[in-house]
Amino acid sequence: MRLPEFITFTGIDENTDPISLLKINADYPNLAEFGVLFSPKLQGIGNRYPELEIIEEIVAPLSETLSFSAHLCGEYATRVLSNETPNLPFELFERVQINTRNTFDAQKLLNFSKIIDNKPVIIQCRDEQTFPDNLSSNKLLWLYDKSGGRGTRITAWPSVYKDNVMVGFAGGITPENVSEILNEIDCPIPYWIDMETGIRTNDWFDIFKVREVLTVVYGLPKKVGK
Repeated sequence: MRLPEFITFTGIDENTDPISLLKINADYPNLAEFGVLFSPKLQGIGNRYPELEIIEEIVAPLSETLSFSAHLCGEYATRVLSNETPNLPFELFERVQINTRNTFDAQKLLNFSKIIDNKPVIIQCRDEQTFPDNLSSNKLLWLYDKSGGRGTRITAWPSVYKDNVMVGFAGGITPENVSEILNEIDCPIPYWIDMETGIRTNDWFDIFKVREVLTVVYGLPKKVGK
């Protein structure tokens, strides 16, 4: 079974300890990406959408050491799909994900990628059981995500892939079922998985669950000199 190239842990919040993120990266170098949720309607409301100032306080000092992705929801996603660029600190992030059920113009997303220094743009595939065949650039990536952050366990995964384009998978993945789901996905090309609800406790980002997932997927961290 091919393992994911890395795992995205989405929804860091105001209680997330930056030192814990650094320790995760030290034990599992380049295997964890940390996702940050953005929504103009929800920012500062609920745990998953911390105030923009808090996001910058956590991400800015670590952005050259850790991998972060920006996940745009609601009006932010709509603006990008309308060929607009939200005023967000994209320079702190390596990838940007557009969370939407709406149709989109691939060329507009490619234009957006150019505006944000050619960073990869991720678009959700929610309604198909195969990856659509209209993303041919490594700057536009599909994430199969029928759950949409609700933690719904997905049991039927796409099995047709396009060569040389990395794909992602999300949907009800937890520390308890991640090994089973990787066997179900059985992806033959480079891929990543994304987790949100499954690595939260009382709706707070849980660094212990993050570490548990990494241990299940990649094994115990290798110690220096061992």
